[in-house]
Amino acid sequence: MTWHRHLQDLAALILAFLWALTYGFHFGIENHSSKLISGLTLYRPKILLNDWIASAVNEWHPAFDYVAYWLFKIGPDGWAFGATNVLLITTGVFIAYKITTTLTNVGQPLGIFGLVMFGIVITNLQAPGLNYVYGVVLQPSTFGATGFLFAILFFLKSKYTLSGLSLAIGGIFHINFAILSIPAFGLAHLLVEEDELPTRLLKQLTLPGLCVLLSLPILLSVAGAEYADRASEIYLFIRAPHHYVTQQWVSEFIPLFGCVICAVASIAVALRPNVRTRYRALITSLSLIIGFGIAFTTLLFVPSVARLHLFRLAPMLLLLSIIGAASGIARILTDPKCTVTIPRALLFSFGALLISPWSLFGLAFLGIIV
Repeated sequence: MTWHRHLQDLAALILAFLWALTYGFHFGIENHSSKLISGLTLYRPKILLNDWIASAVNEWHPAFDYVAYWLFKIGPDGWAFGATNVLLITTGVFIAYKITTTLTNVGQPLGIFGLVMFGIVITNLQAPGLNYVYGVVLQPSTFGATGFLFAILFFLKSKYTLSGLSLAIGGIFHINFAILSIPAFGLAHLLVEEDELPTRLLKQLTLPGLCVLLSLPILLSVAGAEYADRASEIYLFIRAPHHYVTQQWVSEFIPLFGCVICAVASIAVALRPNVRTRYRALITSLSLIIGFGIAFTTLLFVPSVARLHLFRLAPMLLLLSIIGAASGIARILTDPKCTVTIPRALLFSFGALLISPWSLFGLAFLGIIV
């Protein structure tokens, strides 16, 4: 690696840090009102003795509770939570840069990453149903998302054992990521045109599968609890309809799939041939799973499908699509020899029109292609 590439990596890391600092250095707001209760009781056992949630509700994220305990010990006023969130967000966005350099065949990956950062800043990587890659506060999903991003990078590099290990580590902190990783990456492997499918699946899914098995006692205790059906109904329709009652916000998927269309139009133009197939397989897998979730929470509402929270994968699909579309734009702008067929240009333009609810992001894409 040349010094020039090192400087580009450093610049990308600084960009990632600056966004993470402005976005994620917070404490005591939003989900902290519920996600920190168990960690706080570990730190101060007598503080919530008569609190029902602290004493009677099953804890879903025990690994995060111990992280919270140590962060309370390091900084009781909360600065350690904000700093850790900034660190993990910086890591995740820098992984997005490394995904960009892995995918693109354009000579200046930092320039492409500038377009990717534009998309990140405009969207905050928030997808339908108030799902996001990173929240503004440190929570279990912060660790799960970081592990998932590492897994994507290693998958694209054909390092499937490391990809599976990343999924398992993220799943330890948030089991939903481990559960969803099995269909997401399993289907992606089925779509990849490579040999040794059983070996690839074994490398990819053994560790996250083990993580799910270790979490089965918690999952089964919740499913078999008294009044479990009534509790599920309250959770889906009263506590968190913004996550699960898709009929209320199904139109929010339009700009997401617009971004996917732009990425698909860019695959042949801008992506390296040796990773193109794996990228296409992954965004196809994520799109199919999200489409399945839409169908069985809108056309037909199946509570068990809703509880899987398949739409947690939507912001990952959004980020991958932004990277693919940005690579296509950069190739068109920087390579005079790059030819774009009329069908591909129309497809990209149609996707950009669908993105337009995201304001400048969609308009910029459309303006560049025109």
